[in-house]
Amino acid sequence: MLVGSAATLLWRSLITAESMDVEPLRSVAEQAMYVLYVAVISPVAEEIAFRGAALTRLRTAFGGLGAALISAVLFAVYHMDISTFAYTLVLGFFYAMLAQRSGSIFPSILVHAANNVVVVLVRLFEPFAKVVDVAVPVLGTAAILWMIVTKRLFSCHAENES
Repeated sequence: MLVGSAATLLWRSLITAESMDVEPLRSVAEQAMYVLYVAVISPVAEEIAFRGAALTRLRTAFGGLGAALISAVLFAVYHMDISTFAYTLVLGFFYAMLAQRSGSIFPSILVHAANNVVVVLVRLFEPFAKVVDVAVPVLGTAAILWMIVTKRLFSCHAENES
């Protein structure tokens, strides 16, 4: 986890000092490396750290829901972006519940990677970036909250056990 965090911080500092914007990336090679990092390396490392290691340990002390909430807060704080804190918090909770309900971190890695791919591709096509920077978090959060409210996220595994 420490190596993954150090690698993430190093990579972020190489791209930009403040955020994960694609704009400073000039060459196709730089853009390809950025997409590889954001779509593959980051989701795998973060899911292993937050849903694999942290969630597993937290679940023994706080139960499933408490562990999901705490790991979501840690995930949101780790991303160090106050403008997307609520969205990242909800995503972290969703990924935690997905990992718990499925019994594996693989589904959360896939969903995390898909989310990151959408964000990166939108930012690569600048004219759409401003609209999607607002729409993706709002629609994504609404969809996740809808699933939580309707108990679809919580009941899917229970139905399969019957």
